[in-house]
Amino acid sequence: MYSALVISAAGDMQELTVYSVDAVAAIVGDRWVDCLTSSDGVIDFWFGSATSVRGGPNWRATGLLLTASGFSARTVPLLYGSVLVCSRSTEGQLLGLTGEHREQLRPPGWLSRWWVRRRFAHTDRRAWIGLDPSGKDSRLG
Repeated sequence: MYSALVISAAGDMQELTVYSVDAVAAIVGDRWVDCLTSSDGVIDFWFGSATSVRGGPNWRATGLLLTASGFSARTVPLLYGSVLVCSRSTEGQLLGLTGEHREQLRPPGWLSRWWVRRRFAHTDRRAWIGLDPSGKDSRLG
């Protein structure tokens, strides 16, 4: 049993217990999941595959990833849908989040928040006019 946080696209945070890595896909709500790790290699952010964007933009999880990793506000991957945040050992085994890990999960500053929201708005605009957020025109195949 491992303590983890689930952050919904609405920004709600919920603590729950994860029993195995296999349960991550069920919690995130996607068949395929991807993982990004904090700059110190301890905190993992599990989210649905980029090819199947489900749910709305997850500003809170993207902001926490920004502060826990080496990404800048311009390069941090934009996360969508539910995101599971947990820690792991140096051997790669899941561990529960400790108080020290939770201290690393702090919100970004106002300028970084502004950049992330601007980037989300840009991808929403591209999708609205029929362009794929990945940069390829979906009408061209």
